[in-house]
Amino acid sequence: MSDLSGVFKIVNLTVGGISAILGLTQLLSGVAAFFLGLYLIAFGVAIGGLEFIIPPLAYHYASFLFSFLGRGVFYVLIGVLIAQGGNAIRIVFGFLIVVIGIVYAVLEFIPSIEPPENFKAHGHVLEDNDEEDII
Repeated sequence: MSDLSGVFKIVNLTVGGISAILGLTQLLSGVAAFFLGLYLIAFGVAIGGLEFIIPPLAYHYASFLFSFLGRGVFYVLIGVLIAQGGNAIRIVFGFLIVVIGIVYAVLEFIPSIEPPENFKAHGHVLEDNDEEDII
């Protein structure tokens, strides 16, 4: 199978950017929307940042972001949160991110698709049989 790392990087940066931008647009829409916007900004910055630098503790505290299934479920959550804004643009982008999340979750079960390099901890993919206790 060809190397899809570049495609995954572009998709992850796009999801992070959309999340952060739509989070910013939600900050002035009320108190509840303000806090939701802060979460969307934080999630977007975290997703985008993980494409460039991976903090050592990220594997321990956010190990779900380093598998297709975990990241897919996280993207579904972000997509649903984005669609809560109610207008057509938010619903379209939210639906798009939910679809991306579902595709990522399905990729977990396709063995011919190699996880991107930033999903790997110190040169190996995180697996169930790793000696380190990861929550």
